[in-house]
Amino acid sequence: MVPGVFDTQCGFKFFERKAVTRALVQCRTSGFAFDVELLQRLQHDGGTIVELPVAWTDGVQSTFRPIRDGLASFGAVFQMQKV
Repeated sequence: MVPGVFDTQCGFKFFERKAVTRALVQCRTSGFAFDVELLQRLQHDGGTIVELPVAWTDGVQSTFRPIRDGLASFGAVFQMQKV
């Protein structure tokens, strides 16, 4: 869905204010699939996405539940493809 981006779900992101503001007003997805739509819209508007390695440690209090949230996320991404 976002060519050239390997990790759309990393929560560690920086944006140019004008680009992200323009993309945010168009976003319709919420939840864990939100990142996919935001990055897709930024890319569609001509933005360049650069991935840089960072040292990351997951917190033990993660709110992501693989089955429930994973299925909901895949469903949201599937709906984005239909538009």
